[in-house]
Amino acid sequence: VAYGIFDLERILHTIHEVSEDGRSEIAILKKGQDAIENYRLARFLMHTQVYYHHVRAISDNILNRAVEIAVRDGILSNEGLKFDNNNFLNYYLSLDDSRLFTKILSSPESNASKLIKDLENRNLLKRGYEIDLKNKKLSAMKKWKLMQIKPSDFKELEKDLAEKCNCDEDFIIIYLQRIENSLYKSSYEFFKTGETPILIIDDDEIYEIDKESMISGSQEPLLKLYVF
Repeated sequence: VAYGIFDLERILHTIHEVSEDGRSEIAILKKGQDAIENYRLARFLMHTQVYYHHVRAISDNILNRAVEIAVRDGILSNEGLKFDNNNFLNYYLSLDDSRLFTKILSSPESNASKLIKDLENRNLLKRGYEIDLKNKKLSAMKKWKLMQIKPSDFKELEKDLAEKCNCDEDFIIIYLQRIENSLYKSSYEFFKTGETPILIIDDDEIYEIDKESMISGSQEPLLKLYVF
């Protein structure tokens, strides 16, 4: 794709170390600011156009659902995938793509196997419904509730939809997609989480890029609700 292209050489050429109060940070010389702006925009477009493309979202969710079903059907060890299990790391590392697929496909009677076959053959689930929640006039309380939603909260709704559509609920996935533009956070947001914003050096002055940038991004994440 043509997204995500930026002048890396220019950025590397203008990187500079700054020190203050015993703390060192990386900053960019003023002449590299445009290249950094290009980098920030390229990263955001890669998220919206590639990393979070609906086909990628469908593929990820099919794999996630297949693993959930495989655990439910006893193909994968539920105990082995718990963080507090002493053998968790060894078991997790043993499940690379190839071994995971082979293990799930060894139980053809499970819906997990059907999903993995579909994934391998690129016979993907389709978008049955899509809504851009960011463009809806939602109250602050509703937005807060949306941000608290976990994938497991959609199980009952998936079950209801499956009954109405007369299909297996294993093959209906509701997915709330959040795309946050992390490189456009305000300086305050960076400092609050113990991070450092992108710094620009202009002569002897050091300032955060969002103070002078001609490009600003919304602090609210993009929110889309899909039914696959």
